[in-house]
Amino acid sequence: MNDFNFSIEFEISNIQNYNYYSLLRILLILPVLEEIFYRYILFKKFNLRLPAFISIFISSLLFSLTHLDFENFSAIAIVGVTLGYVYHITKKILIPILIHFGINFLNIFTNYSDTGLTSLYAILLFIVSNIVIVLLVCSFNKTKSFNHKDY
Repeated sequence: MNDFNFSIEFEISNIQNYNYYSLLRILLILPVLEEIFYRYILFKKFNLRLPAFISIFISSLLFSLTHLDFENFSAIAIVGVTLGYVYHITKKILIPILIHFGINFLNIFTNYSDTGLTSLYAILLFIVSNIVIVLLVCSFNKTKSFNHKDY
C-alpha cells in the first residue's frame, strides 16, 4: 500500500512540474483549436471535393506533420485518422475535442510518470483505445446511415 501512495505522490509531483498555462494549453486550448482547424475546417473543405476517407487521410497527415514529432509520426497520424473518422460519423466537433483532451491527458501521464510504459506499448495502447472509441461512437450513433460513396 505504501508503494501505491508513493506512486500517486510521484505522479502528482511530476504533473505539478507543469505550470498552469502549459497544462491549460495542452489539455484545453490545443485540442479545441486543432480539432476546429483539422476536422471542422480542413476536413470539411477537402470533403467537398474528395471522398471522406481521402479527406480524413489528408487532414490527418497534415495534423501529424505539424506536430513536428517525427519519432511518433505514425502514432499521431493514427490518432488523427481516428479523430477524423469520429467527426465524420458524428458530425459533432465536441466528440473529437473530448477524445483529443483524453489522449493529451494520457500522454502527459505516460510521459511524465513512473509507469514504465515503453514507446511500443504506448502506441499499442493508443491504437487499441482508438479502435474502442470508434466502436463506441459507431454503436451510439445508430442514426447515421453509411453510404458506400463516402468510402
